[in-house]
Amino acid sequence: MQELKAVLTKKGDVDKLREKNLLKEFQSYLESKGKLTLFRSEAICVGFAKLWKEKNYAAIVALADRLPEETIQEDQSLLMYYDISCSRV
Repeated sequence: MQELKAVLTKKGDVDKLREKNLLKEFQSYLESKGKLTLFRSEAICVGFAKLWKEKNYAAIVALADRLPEETIQEDQSLLMYYDISCSRV
């Protein structure tokens, strides 16, 4: 039983570290200028989720406008964040 707890804790730690790294990468996208051509969709998704929790809809719309349109259209979660944020800005 303790081994299972240790594995679950280790997995949780790995997930937290992964999310922290993705948010760091997302922050670099926010700070950059111009269209984004090289990016990780999973970093965008994690970042949008964070901005959503903070109710920073304008930042979601601003960054989404810098992404290729097909990126938003092909990912249902990104499209949901973008569409609802547009209606709240």
